[in-house]
Amino acid sequence: MLTNRKIEILDSTLREGEQTPGVSFTLDQKIGLAKRLDAFGVDFIELGHPAVSPDVYEAVDALNGLELNAKKMAHGRAAKSDINDAVAIGVPWMGIFFGTSPISLKHKFNVDRKTALTCIETAVKYGKDKDPREDLFKYAIKNKWTILKMNPHTTNLEDIFRNLTMEGNTDA
Repeated sequence: MLTNRKIEILDSTLREGEQTPGVSFTLDQKIGLAKRLDAFGVDFIELGHPAVSPDVYEAVDALNGLELNAKKMAHGRAAKSDINDAVAIGVPWMGIFFGTSPISLKHKFNVDRKTALTCIETAVKYGKDKDPREDLFKYAIKNKWTILKMNPHTTNLEDIFRNLTMEGNTDA
């Protein structure tokens, strides 16, 4: 049971919203959405994935300059280039993504879980070395079993395959 724990809301509309066919926000629309999300009271706003395109990089940079109460974060793969983008923009938080479903591990990355975990750990260590301000540049590990081995500042569990339960998961 979650007693005495703060649950925070992370909104990914600015990134995930554009993954819908036919949806593409202008910079002005993204700024308007970010301000509305902030007024609503979300705790984190995912500004986008800078490596997607020069336009998204510029939008994340512009959104990072907004005065918001919400914590601003970039989304990126467990790749040095994505971490370098987030550091260059100066976002205070980064969500590092590495797909860990059995399908992704086998067909996308051609690695086993142990190798994937090593890739994730290497990315987090690289990010901390690139920007050692741990109080400012933090990492959300989007991986259900990595958190069992690492001690990240924050974890964000995305259960897109609906295999996690409140009772726990022994799929480690």
